[in-house]
Amino acid sequence: MTDLLTDALPTTWEGRRIDPDFRHMVWLLNTYRRAETDEEKVQLMHDAAERFFADSIPDPQLPDAFASLMRFFRGCADDAPGGEPPEADAGAGEITLDYHCDAAYVLGAFQQAYGINLTIDKVHWWRFMALMQALPQETALSQILQIRTTDTSEMDPATRQRYEAAKERYALPPELKGGARDVTPQQHDAAFLARFRRGKHTCDGALPVLQQAAACLGRSFRQRSRCVGQMQEPGLPPGSRDQVITACALVPAL
Repeated sequence: MTDLLTDALPTTWEGRRIDPDFRHMVWLLNTYRRAETDEEKVQLMHDAAERFFADSIPDPQLPDAFASLMRFFRGCADDAPGGEPPEADAGAGEITLDYHCDAAYVLGAFQQAYGINLTIDKVHWWRFMALMQALPQETALSQILQIRTTDTSEMDPATRQRYEAAKERYALPPELKGGARDVTPQQHDAAFLARFRRGKHTCDGALPVLQQAAACLGRSFRQRSRCVGQMQEPGLPPGSRDQVITACALVPAL
C-alpha cells in the first residue's frame, strides 16, 4: 500500500507505463455500471486497457493487464464515496454516488473546496480519491451524499417527511440501485446484467442548479455570487446555495 504522504504516486504499475489520471477510472466505473451485455463488458476491457496503459496490450495479455488495472483502481481509498471497484459496485447497500449523474456536483465540490478545475486539471486517481474522502461538509456533494444515506426510520414524522422529499429530489436513477454484496464475481455478473437490462436512465438532478447558474452568465464571479445569494429554491439542503455559486463559476466552462 502506497503512503500518500511519503511515496511518489505511481506512473508505472506492475511493470507497465500508465496514465493515472482520474478520468480513466471514472470512465471505467460509469461504463461498467451501464454495460448491458457480456460483449459490452469484453469491449470495456479492451477500451480500458487502451486508455490506461501507455503501450498497447497484446490480446493474450489482456486478462492479466485488466486484473492489474483493477488492482490499481483499488490501490487507494477503497472506502471513498464512488470508489467501489466494478466487480463490487453493489456494495453493502444502494449506490450513493454516480460520477455521470453527479458530475456537476463533483466538479463544483472540487472547485469550491480545493480550487481544482476537473474539466482542465489532471489529477492522479489515488489523489482524487483521497480528496473525495476529505470533501468538507459545506459542499453540496457532501450534503447530498448525507441525504442519500441518512436513515429516516427513527425520525419524527415531520422530519422524516422533509428528508424523504430531499431523498426523492436527489435520488439516483432506479437502474443504479444496488443490492446486497454478491458472494462471487459470477453472482455479481448475473445481478449486474439483470439490473441493467431494464434500460437507460436519465439524470437531471443538477438541472435546477444549472438553470439558476445560467442566469448569472456574463457577470464577474463576485457579482455572480451576490446574484445567487438572493436566490431561493425550496428543497435544497441547508447551505447548498454554495452549490449554485460554484456552478455559476463553472457554467462558462461546461
